[in-house]
Amino acid sequence: SCQWDSPLKSDGTSNTTPLQALEQSLQHYRRVDVAVVAGRLASAKTVELDWEISLLWPTFWEPRVLILGSSLMELAEDSTIVRQIDKVFGTESNLGDKVVDQMIPRFWDLYHIGMTPSAELSPTFVVKKERGFRVV
Repeated sequence: SCQWDSPLKSDGTSNTTPLQALEQSLQHYRRVDVAVVAGRLASAKTVELDWEISLLWPTFWEPRVLILGSSLMELAEDSTIVRQIDKVFGTESNLGDKVVDQMIPRFWDLYHIGMTPSAELSPTFVVKKERGFRVV
């Protein structure tokens, strides 16, 4: 079994694996993308991976939230993972603050929504119809 230490776990007592936690997150978030962006061999039995998790937060404007971090994985003799320790970058104090900062719409987001012309055609009024032509 794999021991998983992570700020991304919903509670400290859960025995879920990282992959099971990602599968469960799909029940809550509309879209979850995970990318491993770098990897290095820290020692003969330790691997460190840098990753990005991008998800659509379930609010009516669906902001995209990006979480960056790394995982330090200890391997057994047969190369299975026996321990994984996750670290989220930039969240030394609180992961919630990092997420909330990305969820709040910025001024220009709201401005562009409000100032974008509608895709509809302007209403026209037929003043006169003569010989197959319309005068509007």
